Amino acid sequence: MNPGAVNQAELIIVAADAMGFSRIIRASDVAQRFGINIIPVQCREEALEALEIHRRVLLVIDLNLKLTAEQEELLHLALQRGANWCSVSFFEGIRRGFARVQMLHEILEWINFNESSALTIVREKIICMFRRLVAACGLIALSPMMALIALIIKCMSDGPVFYRQKRMGHKGRSFELVKFRTMNTDSEKAGVQWSTGNSDPRVFPFGKFLRRTHLDELPQLWNVLKGDLCFVGPRPERPEFYDLLKQHTPHFTLRTRITPGITGLAQLRSGYAATVEESQRKLEFDLYFMRTAKPSSVLGIISGTAKKCGKEIFSAFFAVLGRGSNQGN
Repeated sequence: MNPGAVNQAELIIVAADAMGFSRIIRASDVAQRFGINIIPVQCREEALEALEIHRRVLLVIDLNLKLTAEQEELLHLALQRGANWCSVSFFEGIRRGFARVQMLHEILEWINFNESSALTIVREKIICMFRRLVAACGLIALSPMMALIALIIKCMSDGPVFYRQKRMGHKGRSFELVKFRTMNTDSEKAGVQWSTGNSDPRVFPFGKFLRRTHLDELPQLWNVLKGDLCFVGPRPERPEFYDLLKQHTPHFTLRTRITPGITGLAQLRSGYAATVEESQRKLEFDLYFMRTAKPSSVLGIISGTAKKCGKEIFSAFFAVLGRGSNQGN
């Protein structure tokens, strides 16, 4: 179904028990409740009357609920008249902005059907070419800044300017991700570890600035140019963490159905993940993005990321000025 049908419905018929019905009420804010009729399937006569009045109807169904013959007949009538349907968990996910799923039948609603028509293939090729063109222009335009960053890294820390790391990409294929090095060269002498962002003690001073402002990600435009990444999508995981999360997080591998990105909804909403639990939370945002992504939402994520990075850059700049004036006094 089109996820927009959840927010555009005039009438919602809920086929669930009392607890499921209360979940739907909680997921619908006050403004929505005043504008939408929400009727339990048990109130058959009221639902039938409402069906005569409203054109945009949504059925929210608990797939484990055992329905009576009359209740099934009501749902059949609504579907016959063009009603959309979704599960209770899908409705909650759309209304709250993330996908909380556990069972396979829940996850299926969050996976888009991929068309394989000639028109779709041509469209995807054009988008891919445009993405690579933008990445190439970005690399050229930002090359002076990237050269300056490289020079500062070289002056402030021993070791290479760039850090290359294997990541899991589209359909589980591995690729080599490149970014500016922000950690000391011996940062993983004790083995692979979770990163905790710019607060990580293994990060050298200028590396903290790069992480805080996300300028360390700029070389990943090269990965976009190669086709390993797109601009917006789930962040690619390291193979070691990918295998761990695959064991502890239901449906984690499904995030590789689409090409990973430099930024994404999960990156914007929850930042770095340093535990299995935090990675599970990011998966909820990734699945939501996979199901609801459209040009406007992609542009919104890019705009939000740019604003966030801009604020961090200005904040870091004024912090340096503040320290300079204090030292002068």
